[in-house]
Amino acid sequence: MRCFILFWALGLGVFLVPAQAQKTDDRAGIDFFETSIRPLLAENCYSCHGEKKQKGELRLDSHASALRGGELGAVILPGKPDQSLLIKAVRYLDPDLSMPPKKKLSQKQIDDLTRWVTIGAPWPEDKISLASSPTTKPSAIVITDADRNWWAFRPISPKARDIDSCIAEKLKEKAITPNPPASKRELIRRAYFDLWGLPPTREEVERFAADPSDRAFEKVIDHLLSSHPRPERRQTLRPVHPRAARRRRNRKRHRRFPHRHRLLETGRLG
Repeated sequence: MRCFILFWALGLGVFLVPAQAQKTDDRAGIDFFETSIRPLLAENCYSCHGEKKQKGELRLDSHASALRGGELGAVILPGKPDQSLLIKAVRYLDPDLSMPPKKKLSQKQIDDLTRWVTIGAPWPEDKISLASSPTTKPSAIVITDADRNWWAFRPISPKARDIDSCIAEKLKEKAITPNPPASKRELIRRAYFDLWGLPPTREEVERFAADPSDRAFEKVIDHLLSSHPRPERRQTLRPVHPRAARRRRNRKRHRRFPHRHRLLETGRLG
């Protein structure tokens, strides 16, 4: 029994010692961040990559934002300082990627940042949750009072009018007499040409003109949209060709209407 207890205690110690050591290392990393890294970032980075401004969509005042990176991707790769854009920038290895842009950090500050990334970039838990931190462009989520007052975001006023009344008011101001309503014969021809590219038959015009119901025009539109005509009239489309107009005279006749024939073959004309 004593041997069992002894082995159990020794085994427990094997698991507890590394866990305790890991906890100590984490605490040391957090202390190093708070004493050396956070003041460095606040003094040199927050003015351009903080709460009020995010150049390159990069924000360095929270753990989630710092690990997320910006336009160039992730800038901090924990445990990989030589591959982290942040370390490359502060080392001034690339003239197009040198931060801070006005003055290079001291060698001690660069060494501190490098050490911090090497040990895994420890950072205490942010006061704000990851869900509340921005996940898109800051400009896309910051809504000001002026934005809320934009006409498209304001509630519809009970005094709002339809578009026809607004147009009629402007025509009256300009002393312009509006055109009279289209007759039923004009209306059906417009619908056929717009949707099919062909005029209606005489029978279709007479049938629509004689229909007194309120849904007469609606039935015409439903018929046009539900049908798939294959008109063969060449005047329904202009000749289409990618070459310049000056070369059209030399083209063979069978090449004059490639776009029209392609539409006829697919049944999508109109």
